[in-house]
Amino acid sequence: MSLVFDTQRVSKWLDKQLGYDVPAPVHHAIGFEVDGKLTAAVCFDGYMQNNINAHIVSRANRIPTDLIVATARYAYEQCGLDRVTFVTPESHKEAVNLVTGMNAQFEGRMVRAMKDCDVLRWVMWKNAPFAQRCLARDGRGIQ
Repeated sequence: MSLVFDTQRVSKWLDKQLGYDVPAPVHHAIGFEVDGKLTAAVCFDGYMQNNINAHIVSRANRIPTDLIVATARYAYEQCGLDRVTFVTPESHKEAVNLVTGMNAQFEGRMVRAMKDCDVLRWVMWKNAPFAQRCLARDGRGIQ
């Protein structure tokens, strides 16, 4: 089990998992692999002065802790941002549970952003307790 910092490989895998026909523009991506196969990934896009959008996908029942810590370290330490924005389809309960479990705050609803449901927008602030625990955790650095 290890983190993967190959943005092109990871973003292609994530696009396939999400069923995108056209590759999404990606600023940076971090993957998590088991036995040489990607099982989870986070891709970042929409970089702004104090925010970046993060998209997390996992083929397992949960997101690996190392990947969540790497997400926080990339956004808050390497990029120097104060917030990370996540979007989740309202119908995807596992994704909603993930971001609420990360103490992300509900920020808004994008009505009919998907054909079959609304999309919910969440923000995880750098000073939130969960983000601070990630940053304080010993582990792999961001390459």
